[in-house]
Amino acid sequence: MKDNLDLINAYLRGNLTNDEMIDFDNRLKNDLDFQVEFQAMKLIRDRVREGVKSQVLLSLKKQEDSIQKRQITKTHTTMRKYTSIAASLVLIVSLSYFGFSKGTNNIDGSQIFDEYYQSYANLASGTVRGTKADLENLKAKAYYAYDLGNYTEAADRLTQLLMTEKNAANYFYLGMAQIENGDNETAIHNLNTVFNNYKEYTEQAQWFLALTLLKQGEENQALSNLIDLSLNGQSYKDKSSEILKNFGLSFLEDGPGHVIVVEVITRPDDEEEEYDTHNVPDGSKEGQRRYQFGEVQNQKSGEIYEFFNDRPLKGLKEGDMVKCYIITKSKKDKKGYAFLLD
Repeated sequence: MKDNLDLINAYLRGNLTNDEMIDFDNRLKNDLDFQVEFQAMKLIRDRVREGVKSQVLLSLKKQEDSIQKRQITKTHTTMRKYTSIAASLVLIVSLSYFGFSKGTNNIDGSQIFDEYYQSYANLASGTVRGTKADLENLKAKAYYAYDLGNYTEAADRLTQLLMTEKNAANYFYLGMAQIENGDNETAIHNLNTVFNNYKEYTEQAQWFLALTLLKQGEENQALSNLIDLSLNGQSYKDKSSEILKNFGLSFLEDGPGHVIVVEVITRPDDEEEEYDTHNVPDGSKEGQRRYQFGEVQNQKSGEIYEFFNDRPLKGLKEGDMVKCYIITKSKKDKKGYAFLLD
């Protein structure tokens, strides 16, 4: 019987026997501690694959004394040991390799992406990892490739899968595989598809969409998603607020105000086809990035603010009065970004 470390390593290398794969799948579904161990080990492997191995080793050498003081004794559980190793690795990478300085406004999107991005684990429900016979199934092959970090294969198979099985998980994990492959433009389309058409994976999709937009230099587009998450998010609420703070941005007022829509453009055009933007079971608009942008004006001050929504407000037109938050560099700064509320 393999211990947990050997079992996880064998899985990540694709070397498990049929019986061991069945056992692995059952434990991953039912054993929370084993899930934590698996994700910790996968995180370590992914960090090494991202090309930071040499920086990590250098940091380990320089910080040897401090790390030794924090080392976990052998009497601790394996799960805690692996989790601590992963946490230390991420901390070292964040502090020494990326050189991200919190609280400064002189940062760019790629720095933020590198600081906050972490590969997302395969948690798709209904994924079959079982026997080798099961791996003949296209879905099983796609998600197994994702688990192994074979993101090019995963993206190819998920693209094939979406031809017959359109759902939030397939679009989301395709987007994640594309990010790992550096295909950011296509990833943006697929992540946008998730939260404009489905109820599952919406917050995750919006978070990774925001990070990818930052990496692409699309700051204004990313900010609207980060503002939304900072107001309405759960898992990514604090991280989104932190990024806005690092940009030196804050809300102009404590609460939302009213503005008039001066200009609005929606892509694809609302008139092309009427549909529920939050759930499209027939997939009529899936695979297309849906967004909205324009300008609004504060009636009292006369100030005009640009806005951008990756989740368009249906039926929005010029002359409409809407609620919004204005976010600026400072209270005295007249320039800012508008985030429109439903």
